[in-house]
Amino acid sequence: MELRDYVRVIRIRWRLIAICVLVGVAAATVATLKTSKVYKSSSQIIVATPGQVSLGEALNANAYIQQRINSYVLFVSSPDVAAAALKSLGRPMSQTRDLSGRTSASSTPNTVLMTITITAPTGLQAQQETDAVAAAFVEKVKDIEPAASGSGLLRVSVVRPANLPGVPTQPRPKTNLLVGLFAGAFVGISLALIRESLDVRVASPDVIEQVFGVPTLAVIAFDETAKANPLINMHHLGSTRAEAYRRLRTNLQFVDLDHGLRSVVLTSSVPGEGKTTTACNLSILLSEAGFDVTLVEGDLRRPRVANYMGLNDAVGLTDVLIGRVPLDDALQTWGSSGRLQVLAAGQLPPNPSEILGSEHMAQLIRELEERSMVIIDAPPLLPVTDAAVLTAHSSGAMLVIRAKSTGRDQIATAVQSLKDVNGKILGAVFNMAPSSGPDAYAYRYGYYYEAPKDHKADRRRRKLNLDEPEALAMDTALREFQRPAEPGRPVEAGVPRADRTD
Repeated sequence: MELRDYVRVIRIRWRLIAICVLVGVAAATVATLKTSKVYKSSSQIIVATPGQVSLGEALNANAYIQQRINSYVLFVSSPDVAAAALKSLGRPMSQTRDLSGRTSASSTPNTVLMTITITAPTGLQAQQETDAVAAAFVEKVKDIEPAASGSGLLRVSVVRPANLPGVPTQPRPKTNLLVGLFAGAFVGISLALIRESLDVRVASPDVIEQVFGVPTLAVIAFDETAKANPLINMHHLGSTRAEAYRRLRTNLQFVDLDHGLRSVVLTSSVPGEGKTTTACNLSILLSEAGFDVTLVEGDLRRPRVANYMGLNDAVGLTDVLIGRVPLDDALQTWGSSGRLQVLAAGQLPPNPSEILGSEHMAQLIRELEERSMVIIDAPPLLPVTDAAVLTAHSSGAMLVIRAKSTGRDQIATAVQSLKDVNGKILGAVFNMAPSSGPDAYAYRYGYYYEAPKDHKADRRRRKLNLDEPEALAMDTALREFQRPAEPGRPVEAGVPRADRTD
């Protein structure tokens, strides 16, 4: 991973990191509050030679002191010294072990100085016990070392009395909070990286080409209004979402320049990735660009194209394949340009895979290819094999992949299913990509056309208490009634065929 990948993970998983930091700080705060206060006081002892000694005696005494001072450091915390100190303080001897445990001593290298340190619950207690231990130590050394009585080579005395500590050494709130903060951040970032490495969902269109070798033809940004209004109509022609579909339309024209694309199957790995919406909008924008397009409902299990396009689904593909209805009668024209025709699913059969893989279906696709460009909305690849058999009869397939939802193993299985039938994979559509945040791939430059608001239509909608789809249908009907269709006019809404007699 590069540095920008780490930054991206932190930006994505910042909530997890923040929770870990808060937990670390909270734990440090609780530990600080529950920790008893401890005060520390120190006294300094000197072990030296008397003033009136010869040079030879001083050298001998100094060597002797260096040998003995290490033993003195250990002797300070002995029970004998603690008992003598408690006796001078008038305390019970039962506290001897406790005082010995709280007493420590150290010596400064290459010097004759010793430091006695005692910890206690209060500052005054620490000072009194330190002075008492230092005095008891001096007396005990004199008892066990005659030379330290003042007339020999050693002189032991207190050079710095114990200090009265004003601030406890424990707990240390600032240090504890900093430790909790950094520990929480470390744990949070570690968990974020582990979770990111274990997350098999595709969060970037770059992964599709790098891992599976499938080019990304377009990135469609997530639009919260797409569920209620899945189709690109005249009010959305200048939106970012419409521009993304136009990019898909443009890139699709350059996919197979040698043979040319006549039929494209749109499918996905699993349901809910937006393949039907992509098929419908791609067909609309292809017809807007002047192409003759036939949109075929190839999902004979859960058909939705007719519902999205606002057309009748009573007659369609299955009726044509069994010879019940002629093809021309089953096709329905959508839009005022007349360039987009839709072949609905018709009556749902009990054996969709056999019907879609039949020779009649292959002949129908070839017949439609002679008339127009064919866009086939197929079922997902993982649950059923319908899309794979359709791809074998067409120019190729496009995979619709939902951002941060489709797993890598699901894509791998879908790609392999198409390869098993020698189907051509034209590319992928990275759908519902985040439009903001660290994973944003759809950018707004403020350069797109926005259709002017129709204030009369808004007043009419409020007066009649209509929702947005009903108001859009009424506005479209009024425009169709007031003016005739013009060649090249933008697609507005579904218009039933005028020559239908059935």
